[in-house]
Amino acid sequence: MRRAICLGLITAAAAIAASGLGARAQPQARFVPPRPAPCSVLKSSDIASVTAWHVAAPTQERYHMPKGAGIVCTYAAADGSVIVTLPEYGSSFLGTNPLVEPQLMGETVKVHGVGDSAEMFDGAIFVTTHGRSVSIKLVPENGQPSNDALVTLARIAVRRLR
Repeated sequence: MRRAICLGLITAAAAIAASGLGARAQPQARFVPPRPAPCSVLKSSDIASVTAWHVAAPTQERYHMPKGAGIVCTYAAADGSVIVTLPEYGSSFLGTNPLVEPQLMGETVKVHGVGDSAEMFDGAIFVTTHGRSVSIKLVPENGQPSNDALVTLARIAVRRLR
């Protein structure tokens, strides 16, 4: 009797193993949308339509810093330049001194309706959306950058980051 029970259990275990029901569930790969080509979140034509600047094709450079790495795209024009920072990890809020954070000093302006969160500071807008971030800095040759232009460019970039 014991032998029959043992054989039955062994047969049942073998059947379960063969069917895969007893196997541990394999973790499902999480879909991560592909990152856009770094300098494609803004096109020269986007910048030209927002700023009325004749912009050449962007230059693309990698950056490595202790708290982040990614790509910087620079769009140059006679009237100024647009600098787009796309981190692979870390923040797009680069070059701030941790002892003098603009957020703590009340120097940033929150922007609603752009990505998950957005702040403007010193002619740049810093946006986070869907776990990704981008910063856009306008550097006109004459005068101050337009906040409306920054927000418009950020909205275009956010659509392409998804």
